[in-house]
Amino acid sequence: MTADPSLLVMGTAALGLLAVVAIILVAQMQRQARRHRTQLARLVRMLEQSLPPNPPLPVEMPELDEELAALIPSISQLLALRDDQNQNRYQLLKELAHGLNHNMNNLLFGILGATQLIERHSDDDEVRSWAKVAHSDGQKLTNLVKQLTEAVTEHVDQTPDNLKLSSIISNLLNQQQPRWLEQAITAGQRIDFQVELAEPCRAIRANPGGITSMLEQLIKNSVDALTNGGTVTIRTFQPNPLEVSIEVSDDGIGMNGNTRRRIFDPFFTTKKTLGTGLGLSKVMTTVLQWDGMVAVTSEPGKGTSFVVTFPAVDPADITENREDRTALHAQVLVVDDQRAIGQVISQSLDDNYEVTIFEDAESAMRAFQPGRWDVAIIDLDLPGISGDQLARRMREHDPHISRILMTGWALETTDPRRQAFEYYLQKPVTDIDLLNQLVAKALRKPMGHTN
Repeated sequence: MTADPSLLVMGTAALGLLAVVAIILVAQMQRQARRHRTQLARLVRMLEQSLPPNPPLPVEMPELDEELAALIPSISQLLALRDDQNQNRYQLLKELAHGLNHNMNNLLFGILGATQLIERHSDDDEVRSWAKVAHSDGQKLTNLVKQLTEAVTEHVDQTPDNLKLSSIISNLLNQQQPRWLEQAITAGQRIDFQVELAEPCRAIRANPGGITSMLEQLIKNSVDALTNGGTVTIRTFQPNPLEVSIEVSDDGIGMNGNTRRRIFDPFFTTKKTLGTGLGLSKVMTTVLQWDGMVAVTSEPGKGTSFVVTFPAVDPADITENREDRTALHAQVLVVDDQRAIGQVISQSLDDNYEVTIFEDAESAMRAFQPGRWDVAIIDLDLPGISGDQLARRMREHDPHISRILMTGWALETTDPRRQAFEYYLQKPVTDIDLLNQLVAKALRKPMGHTN
């Protein structure tokens, strides 16, 4: 029996067709495998870049074939967990920074208060000089703790206070002047600082950190302008009874009119070295924030002068009327769980005040009687009930008592715990005169006033 030639031809053709189809399928599978390998490689690189120890980055999921798309939900959950873990760590870090700030402020209040009391009451000049050194170092540490906390928490304290510009300038020069002089010596230059602080001089109302940063920027600009050495002059004066001025001037290279007009523009800089051009822009922001104004005079080769003027604090807020206060013979209640802090507060207040100290809220409330105390200075963290709860209970019993929150915590102005008090003072208090001024103000102001 012989095979049908036509069937043989058809079989051969079918086999050939199958071979072609197989080759096409294999080629497609190879292309798909290469595509999947490429997509998987992109996923691996994305995960390597997104997961610890690398910093988290915004994730754009690559386009995946249907077979690989099933991986997306699991990857998304993994990335969400990464973000949540980092957020938890960051939140923990912020809480630790806040706690460190609070504890350090309490310790520093005791140190700064004690050194000021030693300066005032000691008859030994050597002891007083060492107390002055300790107080200066305590102020430096206070600023350092504040800067570190703000860097970690991304919170910048803008709480205003009555400021003595002489103290701000002295502290700033104690911290930065050695560095500026060392840089000048390294560059083969000689720089002299002349400081002329008017005393007595009215206070201004502003944030101490902001004013310190503003002054540092102005002085640094003057130092940078002394390309061949020279003199930086810093002085305070009262142009009239309602204002206080600070002048920072130099005899450096000066500026032409076009530069002088643009120096406060954001990102404008004449420096050839790397810089943002935001320094003087921030100065202007600070000046305007506290209702001030700034004037600039400069000529090429004749130096530059910046004069910043702020409204003076109402004399009623800073002048002590001893006759009225003696007549009042005010009774002050202090509630702080750290006995040393209570004693520093008691010793810091004027003799015209009679101070009673309690270390917990329950003891204070057991002794509390309407009309017995004029002012209450209360810490926030107390054993048992908190300081804000204590303040509210006091007001319920005596609507005429003035309440001052004095705490190491840096609280926003909108923090509900501050609403239980008429006044807020953050520890540490670098100048105990401010504490006396605030108590005197609390005695004068009508109830319901919040500061």
